[in-house]
Amino acid sequence: MEIEGVISSLRSTDRYVETIFLEGGCYQFHQFLAALFPEAKAVINVGRDHVVTLLNDTCYVCVRASTSSTALIEPLS
Repeated sequence: MEIEGVISSLRSTDRYVETIFLEGGCYQFHQFLAALFPEAKAVINVGRDHVVTLLNDTCYVCVRASTSSTALIEPLS
């Protein structure tokens, strides 16, 4: 199972999915991904206002985007 396919399938389930995960549901998005990919780590952006999922050196920023840059994140604590 590829994470990108899971995210794409999730996005296509309902038009409100993006709204839910983009407007305050970033940690819940991480929890969803971590349930399927237990090796996923929760990290937070340097502004400390957005949870990001780190998996295989890729940051899954939200239900719409991913990036390989880890420069702007730190461990969630």
